[in-house]
Amino acid sequence: MVHGFVRTAEGEPVEGAAVTPLSRGGRQLDRVTPLVDGSYIVAVPGPGTYLLAATATGLASRAGHVVAGEGPLVYDVELAEMAEGEVDAVN
Repeated sequence: MVHGFVRTAEGEPVEGAAVTPLSRGGRQLDRVTPLVDGSYIVAVPGPGTYLLAATATGLASRAGHVVAGEGPLVYDVELAEMAEGEVDAVN
């Protein structure tokens, strides 16, 4: 299990975000929308390295590798505003 918060650089929760863990082969393992406070919990099948992607309309997407062990892993995500003229290929 991986859990944490999805927030802006100002510390505000991101409404309508999606958090998705992916396997090494790119298979989607879970997908959740954080709660009002920005908190999320996603399931992973066991210890290992996963790609955790977070997306939200109007914000730059973010992805990073996380290494899950036997217990829960805390991983907070910060989504930033896109620069003028920037295009987010994920959203």
